[in-house]
Amino acid sequence: MKGNIVLKTILGTFINCIVLVLISLGISHIYGFTLKDILFIISLAVLVIEVFLNISGNSFGISIQSLGQINSQYVSTVDLEAQGHENINNKPTFNVKEIINFTLIISSLIIFIISFVIF
Repeated sequence: MKGNIVLKTILGTFINCIVLVLISLGISHIYGFTLKDILFIISLAVLVIEVFLNISGNSFGISIQSLGQINSQYVSTVDLEAQGHENINNKPTFNVKEIINFTLIISSLIIFIISFVIF
């Protein structure tokens, strides 16, 4: 199973690199910019988008409702315990989002390096 995930990650990275290069070639052909500049900008844009997509968090809206009451610390503790139990019980065994984000980040870094190699 692990080898299959690694193979899919490598294949996805290769496909993403090809797609990013084809998009860069199309933009450089249509608008007349140099390929080096377009590869740099495309890879930087994809990298920034992926970094922002990887930001995640849990909201604690229920805890805010009990602020100002006498038992607010107890309600917050119960909410945190419930959140911990939900995270343990609902943990996925195979997370596709993480693999897709990883392949996009790696492919944008590869294109970023390729843009510096091209003269």
